Amino acid sequence: MANVPVTYLRRLRTERGVTLQWLASQADLSISYLSELERDEDKRPSADVLRRIAEKLELGESDRALLFSQYEIHEARRKACLFVDGKWLQIVAIPKIAERLGGSPFRLDFGKLPEILGRQFGSDVTVTRKCFSFSSAKNIHPADEVREQERLEESRNLLSRLRSIYRWDVLDTPTDYRGNHLRKELRKSSFVPLNPVPVALTAEALLRAAMADRIDVAIFLLGDAVYKPCLTALRQLGVQVALVSLRGACDNALIRGEEQTLDWPPVWIDDEQLLLALDRPAKRRSVDCDSKHHQGSQRVYTTDEEVPGQPFYCDSCRVIERVSEDYERSVEEHGSDLPELDGRVVRTGPRGFGMIESAEEVFFFHASSCFPESSFSDLTVNSSVRFSVGALPGDNPRYRYGQALRVRRLSDTPSQAVSPQPDSG
Repeated sequence: MANVPVTYLRRLRTERGVTLQWLASQADLSISYLSELERDEDKRPSADVLRRIAEKLELGESDRALLFSQYEIHEARRKACLFVDGKWLQIVAIPKIAERLGGSPFRLDFGKLPEILGRQFGSDVTVTRKCFSFSSAKNIHPADEVREQERLEESRNLLSRLRSIYRWDVLDTPTDYRGNHLRKELRKSSFVPLNPVPVALTAEALLRAAMADRIDVAIFLLGDAVYKPCLTALRQLGVQVALVSLRGACDNALIRGEEQTLDWPPVWIDDEQLLLALDRPAKRRSVDCDSKHHQGSQRVYTTDEEVPGQPFYCDSCRVIERVSEDYERSVEEHGSDLPELDGRVVRTGPRGFGMIESAEEVFFFHASSCFPESSFSDLTVNSSVRFSVGALPGDNPRYRYGQALRVRRLSDTPSQAVSPQPDSG
């Protein structure tokens, strides 16, 4: 459907003796955007932009009706995109919600989330796109691979479910920790990791506002003040902006002067009725574990969601499969015959990590690195072991120790170890 002729929109303004700059400022639009509306008849403003212009120009009913007449269909259904800061949601918001629920697990239903949040801002708002921005950690301290194993695995599973089950657009931009710890209290005080999530999410939101098939409403689920310039810019581009956040986890600077940034008051996700609607009850189902390492009956019970087209592994086998992937990756990097060494365990930790000494070198290993025939619980200090060398000490200048894979007790390994051959070069 064609736009209202640009000459009419310009005439409405000039007849009232107001400047382009004044109207842009009053309607909370950028001057360039308003200028385009007056010059480009193919430009498609949202109904909210027309409403702001009509109010500031104090149009009568006939002029207002003519301005809106060709946008009835557009006005009847507003397209929205939901933008989620996944790092803030997973690390800050959900743990706080669980704490307020007395420690009970809170499983956010990502299937219902877009529809329920869209309804908070009008029955005519339909979320047509969903964007989840996250940041995986890379080059972290080896000990954190142990400490954070469960959380890292949960993050991988979540991103996979969002893509495969719920059809979200997932932006996963890695954060380089440069060999430092994930936890602030454990890493060097001089190192501050750069969080790429706000940049990625802001770029995606501005892109959605600039596309020909532009969105009318941008709904943000986040809590950091760094997003405030993005929210302001979107309003100036004629997009209505809504914020969903969590009390106690939302920066006051983000909602200060909200009338200049938001088109609605903030919606708090920790409101009781909203929490009840968004909590996904754990549904227990039976399924076959697809791992070749599984012991006993393949049939197991789980509350995990089914991911179409991907194998299912039970909790025990999932760790072993991850080790298998690490081993195959090492084979690709170092060749088909990984060198093997004999050594003795010099340290084991309660969180499933240990150290092996071999030929006066030290190698780091995790419980998931144990060969399937051995169990981490069977390895104690001074246990004699055999292992594949995933990395030698010094291979990565950021790490002090080498990496041991496929760790098993010598009693589990009848063959002799092959020592690594020196480089002929």
